Amino acid sequence: MRKLVRTLGVIALSICGMASAEVSIQVGGIDNGKIKGIHACSRQGGKDQSPEIVVSGIPSNAKFLTVIVDDPDARPVAGKTWVHWNVFNIPVSGQSMNFPAGSKPAGKAGKSSGGSTRYEGMCPPNGKHTYRFAVFTHEQEIEVKTGFTAKAETIEDFEKRNQQKITGKAMTTGDFG
Repeated sequence: MRKLVRTLGVIALSICGMASAEVSIQVGGIDNGKIKGIHACSRQGGKDQSPEIVVSGIPSNAKFLTVIVDDPDARPVAGKTWVHWNVFNIPVSGQSMNFPAGSKPAGKAGKSSGGSTRYEGMCPPNGKHTYRFAVFTHEQEIEVKTGFTAKAETIEDFEKRNQQKITGKAMTTGDFG
């Protein structure tokens, strides 16, 4: 699993034309490819608890991390990729960082598709969905819109808007439903 996650990070960096730092992400709430129920919404029997996230291989030039959790399988129902969590400009403190389950990383909370600035658990209305967990490293703070102008940012939105600032990326997936 670790090798796969690291490989996905290096491949993604190569595709985006970024330096291939070996950033990796591990999500403690995923077991054999399935997201544990506690991380789902209450309608699905969960507690809307964010999973543990461990980031390693953070490049020495990185000053900040951004974490995004989204669901591209929501498009047929919601008409868009559903964003469950955005946390921008998390200050880096070393080459690896651990965000315990249920914690809110220090950084600027972005808006989810449901309008919240907190983690929103998985809540697929139509069967199994595959959720993406991505972490980005960057040297400069990212502009984060708040209030009325805030918009939930998918992984693709973030990459497009910040391609010149991103110094590393890793991503993994998990299924729920």
